[in-house]
Amino acid sequence: ALEETSLLDTREEDAIRQVYDATTQQLLYELEDELPSVRYTDRNDLEGCDLPFFSLSGNGLMALAVTPYRAAFSSTGDTLAILYRAPSVSFAHDFSVLRIYRAVDGRLIRTVGSFAQPVEDFAYSPDGQRILIALTDGTLSLWDVGQAQPVYHSADFTPTLQGFALTGDGRYLLLQYPGTLKVRLSRDGALLSSLDAVTFRLSPVENRVAIGRSDGVIDLYQIESGEIAHLTGHSGRIKALAFSPDGRYLASAAEDCSLRYWDLQQGVFVHNFEQVEVDPYGISDMRSRILIDGLDFVPGTDRLMGIGSWGTLSSWDVPSGATRFVVSSEFLESGRETVTSGPYFPQAFSLDVQHGRFFINHQAYDLDSGTALGAVQDAPAMPQGCLSVATSSADGQLLLSVGSADRSGQVCVLDAASRRLQAAIQVIPGEEARYVDPAAPQLSPDGRTLYLPTGAGAVYVYRVVAQ
Repeated sequence: ALEETSLLDTREEDAIRQVYDATTQQLLYELEDELPSVRYTDRNDLEGCDLPFFSLSGNGLMALAVTPYRAAFSSTGDTLAILYRAPSVSFAHDFSVLRIYRAVDGRLIRTVGSFAQPVEDFAYSPDGQRILIALTDGTLSLWDVGQAQPVYHSADFTPTLQGFALTGDGRYLLLQYPGTLKVRLSRDGALLSSLDAVTFRLSPVENRVAIGRSDGVIDLYQIESGEIAHLTGHSGRIKALAFSPDGRYLASAAEDCSLRYWDLQQGVFVHNFEQVEVDPYGISDMRSRILIDGLDFVPGTDRLMGIGSWGTLSSWDVPSGATRFVVSSEFLESGRETVTSGPYFPQAFSLDVQHGRFFINHQAYDLDSGTALGAVQDAPAMPQGCLSVATSSADGQLLLSVGSADRSGQVCVLDAASRRLQAAIQVIPGEEARYVDPAAPQLSPDGRTLYLPTGAGAVYVYRVVAQ
């Protein structure tokens, strides 16, 4: 266990960048601008409040240098543009910046992009006077090279879709993109609003959205009126939100390690919930408070449940904020051989109020006491080519699942009880299905519209027609 000290800031790697004369092979100069390094905390979320990261290997914490990924001279030979990425990071395009240099001596003119706004690609205009830069958030920016400033921006392309929700009355679509929540009309997709957001939660009783921001503020947005109220008190990025079943109260968790309870009718803070502390690795004294990633009120009770760091689940008494019980998950077998960095603990949490239990991954627990009940009995196998993640129809008779392999681009319609395939509907056509990564399909409340969100940012919408 280490504090975030010089180890995480030390440049363990560097990139050598040399420019040669193509004819004589003579070294002309070296680029000497200091490059950013991708640190552990850049590529990993914090593990806990008091144990922000853990590694049995120093390599897991080493800073990784960005290196030239692609380079091009302008047609005039006046400038050199280099796109930098960290090749040793599996998602290298998330840490991608563009730098433009004076070609004669390598003096840095401009840096475009950052780890917060990575650059995907670039291209010079034929005359070399302008450069078109594409960011991973879907922005296109046209720069005047001589002036080293943008002359045009376009935000018409869609970034990666991180979350999707449909209001209870089916009138509005909520789409979570990196740093932004977009609210659209379901009837035609028209954009209603675009709001700063790192997470959101939809009220179960009205068209009201709780929006968590990176600065710790919670916005309460009324979709119909457009009115926004603010809840302030957190000092870190909001990580999880939950409405009470009647919509009158809100629970919120943030990176400041606090878990707060709000009265929405009065618009006031009520109390904090007790913080949970565990020793996740069982190695000497490495206790830490957990960061909560997911929250849910338990319908019909006065309890709140949340899961967070190291697969730790806690149950709280809502009126008092006191902890009822804590469940510490077992270390996943898949991580036992490579304990170098990052958590290897289960993270999926779900409630089964009807049967008085909850689940952490495939393990069942008693809802009242947290007592382990054993592994969940396997459900009937899904048909070949249909993924196990599925959405139930309103009447519970059907399951809708995304197809894979030979069923790419299809939605599998299954009997909920037997998992027998009823129909396979081709919703993403032909070659396009190879490049689109669909999420679980969702039906509108009236069952007449099918929505298929995709990781690429688009949402496919289909009318359901009775046969």
